Amino acid sequence: MNSENKKTLKNLFKLSHKISLYVPTKDKNNQELPAELIQKMVDLTASTFSQVNGGATSTNALGYWKSVAGELIKEKIVVVFSYSNNLEKSIEAAIETGEQLKEMADQDAISLEVNNELYFI
Repeated sequence: MNSENKKTLKNLFKLSHKISLYVPTKDKNNQELPAELIQKMVDLTASTFSQVNGGATSTNALGYWKSVAGELIKEKIVVVFSYSNNLEKSIEAAIETGEQLKEMADQDAISLEVNNELYFI
């Protein structure tokens, strides 16, 4: 292979920013949400990211936190993420969607991750 045809990262299309929303499966009282509602929230998030950034990916994960009483709470979550070169537009859409998720899931906050930094909506 000659140097003109050599494949390198600098010759590839790049998206520089990663935006993620953490979709809950429980409400703020640790009660399970209906499966249909969870799917609706995942679809809303993926649709928003796809509209703004051209695509999205989701992955299942487990989230943990300590309750006010000191109990370890474990929750299945769905992390929906997308890559973008328009960070401002992506963040604006993610915050708006996060506000909707918070209301839909009866949560006090929704996690938003931007380039490996976590924010609470």
